[in-house]
Amino acid sequence: MRRIAIVAAGGFGDALIFNSAALALKNKGVETTLFSDSIGGFGKWLEGPFAPQPGSSERFEGFDAVFLQHDNSLKARAIYNLPFPVFTFFGSHKVSKHGPLKEGRDFVADPNQTMIENLKKALQLLFQISCKELPSGLKPPPHLTYCRYPKRIVIHPLSASKEKNWLKQRFLKVACWLEKEGFKPLFATPPEERLIWGGPSISSLETLASLIYESGGFLGNDSGPGHIASALHIPHLILGQSEKHLRLWRPGWGQGAILTPPSWIPPLRLKEKCWKQLITENNVITSLKNSVLRY
Repeated sequence: MRRIAIVAAGGFGDALIFNSAALALKNKGVETTLFSDSIGGFGKWLEGPFAPQPGSSERFEGFDAVFLQHDNSLKARAIYNLPFPVFTFFGSHKVSKHGPLKEGRDFVADPNQTMIENLKKALQLLFQISCKELPSGLKPPPHLTYCRYPKRIVIHPLSASKEKNWLKQRFLKVACWLEKEGFKPLFATPPEERLIWGGPSISSLETLASLIYESGGFLGNDSGPGHIASALHIPHLILGQSEKHLRLWRPGWGQGAILTPPSWIPPLRLKEKCWKQLITENNVITSLKNSVLRY
């Protein structure tokens, strides 16, 4: 195969992860194009080629195969069933939902390992490519300095879903504690949220990556910016409702930690519904001390 189209799910964290696969294939002489609506927002930080998300009727003319991240969307289902070589990465798989697995074409993730570790296995199984590491491809511009501001802690309090966001007042209390300890917490949010949270206006992924790269640590919800921090090897703490979920979806590159409600709290539905209340400011502060802060 000389040319492969890589179709990631909609989130930019997914696209960043599958850009690793694109780089691994390129290193073996395969031409790749990553299909994503968001990845181009990294600007000079990433080299393409990139293309917009394909429609459900896309036929991928000029490509020899597709490497698909199956996200259960109509688009993914249509691509999966094309009469064309389609290699598919499933985060999870049910025969009743997805049909039987195609030998040599389908890979199902191990839920106890990160997406990066699973992607290494998928590349070995599907394309016979062995990788000790899978870099994201993010390359900082030369005018930036890694961890220039070691006491600056970037806080990203939002995500694509309100259900994934820890409580605002608790984020603010952690920020106050950081200031008292001599750190500089900085809320990083899109322009429309700036008046609510303060901090700089983050209008692009390129701006966000630059801010994180020159900072000393990162705190955020289960969402894409945590993957940026991990890819740039900035110490990070990710908050989420489910340890089981984060075993697979936690950032998988550099040093970091996750924090979820205590495992001894039953039942599961209670934790999923009340996880924001079950993670306290003290829980977060303790985890920051152990995994992120540089005194």
